[in-house]
Amino acid sequence: MFKALRKGYKIKDQEGQQNFVPADFLIENMIIKKVYYGKSIADHIAFKVIIQFLAE
Repeated sequence: MFKALRKGYKIKDQEGQQNFVPADFLIENMIIKKVYYGKSIADHIAFKVIIQFLAE
């Protein structure tokens, strides 16, 4: 967050609770194929997993 502030990004008010963790879903033909539950607010599925999924 501090890196973003130093670069000039502004923090805006957000709706909802701040203590939720992310969940990422890779979907194909309306079917959930992969699910990733983050361990923190900044933890998301790796780009290499997304690229591999798209290549399949």
